[in-house]
Order: sequence, then structure tokens, then C-alpha cells
Amino acid sequence: MSIVSNPAWLFVIASSIAVVGIVLSFKLSVSNLLSAENSGEETLRAGFQKEFIRFITRLLFIEALPLILTVWGIIQIFDSVEVEVEIPLILVFLILVFGWIQIFLTRSQVMRDPHSSASLNRHVSNFSMITIALASALPLISLMMLIMKLADLV
Repeated sequence: MSIVSNPAWLFVIASSIAVVGIVLSFKLSVSNLLSAENSGEETLRAGFQKEFIRFITRLLFIEALPLILTVWGIIQIFDSVEVEVEIPLILVFLILVFGWIQIFLTRSQVMRDPHSSASLNRHVSNFSMITIALASALPLISLMMLIMKLADLV
């Protein structure tokens, strides 16, 4: 079965776009927070709120195509008779782990920086937990669908 005719690959593509986009957006937001930290505590708090709103706005654009691909993949996988899901399943899992590692590495760089304030560390720590949840959503849905197809539940 080719990649084009296998709807399981839609989940790999959707997960890749979502995770890479969210990780890049998170790194950009953390970079902006680091530059806002130099302006003072009050500016950091306002900067965090403003940056979080920017992050959510970017997230809306990043998640649009992966969400469509995921829904299309779910529709296609229910219509397919036989789908090879082993390789896409492994790739989606690796994409998920890649996203987690990148987010934790970015977080740990800020936490280890001796010039980072406690407030910045708290903001970045909370922000990273929210980002992990958001970056995990589509890959976990994809994993669930692929495991269900592997077990012939769909």
C-alpha cells in the first residue's frame, strides 16, 4: 500500500506540522519573555500575558491544517479496509517524544540560567506545561486512532 493511499500517513503529517509549529512558537515566546525580563518585574508580568495571547493566536493558525488532516484521516481510516499502521504509529510516537524533549530542553535552559528571575522561571515553567499539553493533543489522538486501527476496533 502506497503512502498516498494509506490514510495513516495523514496522522503523521498532521502530528509533524502541529508539534513542530507549536515547538517553534514556544521557543519564540520564551525568547520574547527573556528579552522582556530585562525591563523589570511589572513589564515581565504584562509581557507574559501579551506573549501568551500571541502564542494562542499563533496556535490557532498552526493547528488549522493539522486539525483538518486529522479529521480527514479519521474519516478515511473508517472507510479503509486494510491499512498498514505500524510505521506511522512509530513515527507519530517519535514526533510526540521529539516535541516533549524540545519543550523540556527550552525550559531547562531558562531554569539553569543564573540571570533568570524566580518570576521568569515560574512563568516559563507554567507555560511549558501548557505547551506540552497542547503539543501532545493531536499526536495522542493520532496514536489512539492508529492503535484502534491496529487492534481492528475501527
